[in-house]
Amino acid sequence: MPAAQGLLAGVIAWLVVVVLFAIYDALAARKERSSLLAVSTPPLIGRALDSVLASRTEFAGAVTRFETALARKRESVGAGPTSEGGPSTGSQLFPTELPDLEEAKERAREKLLDAQRLWESVKPGEGPNSEVDIWMGFGFMRGWQIGPIGYERMFVRMDHAVDSNCWVVWEFRRPRIGLGLGYERQRLALFCVRADDVTLPSLVSRAFDGHEVAVRPGFVPSRFWRRFRREDGAKAANKALLKRHQLSDLISGPDLPTRRVVAAAFEDELGAKLDQIRSLPAGPGILSIHAKGPSLSLGAWTGRSPRAELRASSGHKTWHA
Repeated sequence: MPAAQGLLAGVIAWLVVVVLFAIYDALAARKERSSLLAVSTPPLIGRALDSVLASRTEFAGAVTRFETALARKRESVGAGPTSEGGPSTGSQLFPTELPDLEEAKERAREKLLDAQRLWESVKPGEGPNSEVDIWMGFGFMRGWQIGPIGYERMFVRMDHAVDSNCWVVWEFRRPRIGLGLGYERQRLALFCVRADDVTLPSLVSRAFDGHEVAVRPGFVPSRFWRRFRREDGAKAANKALLKRHQLSDLISGPDLPTRRVVAAAFEDELGAKLDQIRSLPAGPGILSIHAKGPSLSLGAWTGRSPRAELRASSGHKTWHA
């Protein structure tokens, strides 16, 4: 009986720990999603769209005022002269009012056309405005394993390396089944070539799939060795992206120095300036992921392939298809 009671107490304690980890992760994810949903439209695009909407309203009002005045003039002309035999009040008023209203209508029309031309020049298209498929990414991963049950969640932002206006933030998550004990929070750096905006989410999803055997005494020796043996340019790019692992970084995106360092690494690898590349060598899409961060885990686990869930993006139609 004491042994059974001890076993029961152990199971209850295990369940409590699992529930606490799950609650913590769920609450953190809820806050993170809310912050990402609040990402505003890029300023120039937002101003252009606001200008179009305001100009349409102004033009519609100008047209309405002109047509109303014109209708009133026609009614006054049809009514004939006043009882004193002179011209009607309307015919005295509208000859000067109508030209002013027509001029205001034309000004509103030109303003609307200017706003529409600006919108056409900055509005997002179907996908990135580039002939090559080159992407940089960063984010973070939380993972835990308590006995046979575990969970991991990733938030990743991918930016096109040439078209800085094309970007997306995805959430990936999956339960883990295995046997282990530990917790980790990893920073992520991603580099991708030859994957277009349509195939990119599935490629990243597959990269987070798989089985793991973990012996991590506070860090991951294999990941450290992989970063250590890279070329200097790749190391600098890796370091620049790994620095951007906060939620605010996912919202603001890579700054100009980060983009320059990553672009230089791609150019060293490809042997040409990014803006001069018109095509990439044939082959499948290649994705490289590097991680760094505290990890204290022991065990083995697996899980299904996580699905890319859209959390924020530029206005390009490809992300909302």
